[in-house]
Amino acid sequence: MPQLDLSTYLSQVFWLIVAFGLLFAFLCYYITPHLGGIIKNRGDKIKSDLLQAEQLKKNAKSLDDNIEVEIRNAHKAANQRITKAVQECQEKLAESMIEKENEIVEKALLSENKINKFIEESKDNIDELVHAIAQTITERLLSKPVSRHDITNQIKLAQKLVKKT
Repeated sequence: MPQLDLSTYLSQVFWLIVAFGLLFAFLCYYITPHLGGIIKNRGDKIKSDLLQAEQLKKNAKSLDDNIEVEIRNAHKAANQRITKAVQECQEKLAESMIEKENEIVEKALLSENKINKFIEESKDNIDELVHAIAQTITERLLSKPVSRHDITNQIKLAQKLVKKT
């Protein structure tokens, strides 16, 4: 094996030093600065992102506070509108209740007047019927005509007797 040959050790060591020296120089002067720049850029980007996130968090907090205030104001306005609508409905209901009560009272008075009129007419009709029946019965029992005046006097007399008892 040529690697183990003692006569080539010196040249192998030389090329080993040259190869590793070049590799070391390449790493130190090219790769490491690039990696350092990348790491620095990433660190700056992370700091920038953290600052931006903090700013966005503050903005979100202020927006959240504003939204809560707006929601409270909207709830207050809605409650006021609801209260106003309820009051208007209650007023309209009270007005319509009064109107309906007045209509009912008016209809009740009309009905009462009609009933009273019907009762009066019925009394007149009953008086007429009583006179006619009394006259017919009396004429049939006595077999002679009886005047309306006599029947009226007899009915009045009977009514007085009924009222006394």
